[in-house]
Amino acid sequence: MARQPTDTIAEAFAGSGTLSNRVLAAYRNKNIGSNDVELLRDIAEHILTLKGEEPFSEPPSKKRKLPLDPAAQERSIFAPNGSHDLMSKVYFECKDVSFTAPARKKLRLQFVRDHSNMLMGQVRLMHPTEDKVEYAIRREDVDQYFYLPVPDKAQRQRQFVVMPLPGPVNHDGTPLEPIVWTMNEVKGRPDVCTEQTSLHEKLENTENDTIASLTLGELDHFMAEVPNKAAVQPDENEFASAIPQSHRKGEKAYHVKVYKGSKEGILFAIAVLRDYLLTRIPGYLFFLQVGILFGFKKPIQFFSFASIDSTAFTSVLQRTFNLVITARESSVDGEESDAKANEFSMIDQADFAGIEA
Repeated sequence: MARQPTDTIAEAFAGSGTLSNRVLAAYRNKNIGSNDVELLRDIAEHILTLKGEEPFSEPPSKKRKLPLDPAAQERSIFAPNGSHDLMSKVYFECKDVSFTAPARKKLRLQFVRDHSNMLMGQVRLMHPTEDKVEYAIRREDVDQYFYLPVPDKAQRQRQFVVMPLPGPVNHDGTPLEPIVWTMNEVKGRPDVCTEQTSLHEKLENTENDTIASLTLGELDHFMAEVPNKAAVQPDENEFASAIPQSHRKGEKAYHVKVYKGSKEGILFAIAVLRDYLLTRIPGYLFFLQVGILFGFKKPIQFFSFASIDSTAFTSVLQRTFNLVITARESSVDGEESDAKANEFSMIDQADFAGIEA
């Protein structure tokens, strides 16, 4: 008979008197969540490991989880999606923030530091009303983050996109996902802003700021302690669309409308056309100083210039053309995958010269 988790807990806390009984009672409590049960078991296994004893092994499962890459595990010692870090302190928070990734919902946005080590920090997505972490990413696991105008909206809005490095994982072993949220360019202030923020001393003198710009300023301050991290924003010298914005006269657009995937071969069969319409993904390409970003629907993709093998124009017609970006994905150990072609179709010919340059 396989050894039970209760045996492991009893052995780990042996000699602790009532503490052992309390932990066992908590483990058997049907009202606590599964994450708490797993936490108690993991604590017991860790104690046995420290004692030099072998923790219990689980019976074989039909679904076998592959072992994580050691380098990825090393980067994920502090599980970003795990239970609360009891030493953490929230020093910046905005409520009712609209997220589109990793999930489409309204959550609380938090910037968090650790009391014992101020260099440790997380961007957290919290449940609207409960003290529950929905998602999080550590500062050192961020590859790039972007501050972009939201296209085709009458009201001015900004899109924040946080892209993770390849390799770091969630507590369940799945890769980290990009975080995307939207903020209006209207007057406002954060719901929490402690003395550790750069805004604390100047909150009364922010008449020219919006809630989006204030959040950007604090995010820049938060990320400044991680080397080579600063918000990437569109630059007219890199790219600006030649197509006027009818809803914002005189303002430049820094994106092009695209569909991810090609329309080749759809004109001769209704069934193929139907499949194409169901599977192609509308979105926008931003040509930035560090690479090319596709958003804002999943899968959000960022192609750094270092990862791009080649770019090519295909299906060049009178009004539209396609762009093929052939790029490699890097892993945490520095190895690169085979180059993969990513095709973006139905780009307006008006932007051909700007992209080609």
